[in-house]
Amino acid sequence: MVIVDKDVKALLNQNNIALQVDNTIYNNKLFAYLLKQKISVLVNIVYKNSGYSFLAINDLFDLKLPKISIEKQNEIVDKVTPIEQEIKVLKESKKDILGIINDVFGEEFNIELNKIEEIDKKKVFSISLKDTYKRNYNLRNSLRWNKIQEIQKVLYSKISCIEKLGNYIIETKNGWSPNSQEGEDGTLILGQEHFNYDGKLNITPTKATKATKKNISDFYIKNGDFFVSRGNTVDLVALASIVYETINKNIIFPDLYIKIIFNEEKINKEYIALLFNSFFGRYYFKYVSKGKNQTMVKISSKELHDFYLPIPTKTKQTEIVKKIKSKIDAQKEIDKQIEKKQNAISELIESVILNISKEE
Repeated sequence: MVIVDKDVKALLNQNNIALQVDNTIYNNKLFAYLLKQKISVLVNIVYKNSGYSFLAINDLFDLKLPKISIEKQNEIVDKVTPIEQEIKVLKESKKDILGIINDVFGEEFNIELNKIEEIDKKKVFSISLKDTYKRNYNLRNSLRWNKIQEIQKVLYSKISCIEKLGNYIIETKNGWSPNSQEGEDGTLILGQEHFNYDGKLNITPTKATKATKKNISDFYIKNGDFFVSRGNTVDLVALASIVYETINKNIIFPDLYIKIIFNEEKINKEYIALLFNSFFGRYYFKYVSKGKNQTMVKISSKELHDFYLPIPTKTKQTEIVKKIKSKIDAQKEIDKQIEKKQNAISELIESVILNISKEE
């Protein structure tokens, strides 16, 4: 929910509802807070009954809001405004997870990302014949292929520990995608939406299947599994995530997942997941993935094996992981502070409404 406080040339799509509030009856800001509380309850009820969230305009007209004098409303808003300002400052101090990951890898390996971005924008490359054969077993000669070669040349120019990932992969396995339905009884199955930039697989499947097969247990996830998204958009393909939770029920990983088993004597899986999700992996998989439609491209185990990336000692890998985690945890502390201040606003409004009710 947003309050539009100035004229903007923009259109609302069909999933939005625009309301114009009578300012002689309700202060816009207080109206938004009260309505948001009511809608949260309403949407939860609709979701429980139908399995999805949908808000009809008529539902809004049936909601009941407390009667508060406009003077009292303005007093409440005056108290809320400084807390909102504190929340704004906290939000502006936050960094997104991908930004944190990229910053740490950039610092550790002395990467000048602005130079990489310049190469990424180029549309013409002059490539010598001898360079055509380098790491190019299929003799690919597209702009996309040559662009990643140029990007990696600059990316890796100051790194001495570049190695082929295939040297550390023990096994890869694609998942299984039987017919499945939202809310169906049966064995749960994961989807593409469960991958995260922080490298933690989100175990909240909503689909299930009644199908089975002899080796179905081979496709059940377990704690510690490392997965890569085999198909997605060019920006999200090959995101990596690890199962951190203890799994107490059977959950299938689908065909658009690739499970990778590494030589863990040399490899810290968390390091590889974060590196896959950083600019190292995003640039590489963006340009080596295949598919005519850029909204759905795919990679195979070959692209995984042929990925050249920085692999320092396992001790150094672990050190980088700890540094990234500590910075992400610091952002979570900011989230807690924001939530605390948002709760303070809710409590302030609720206390005023409670006092008004008692006076009546």
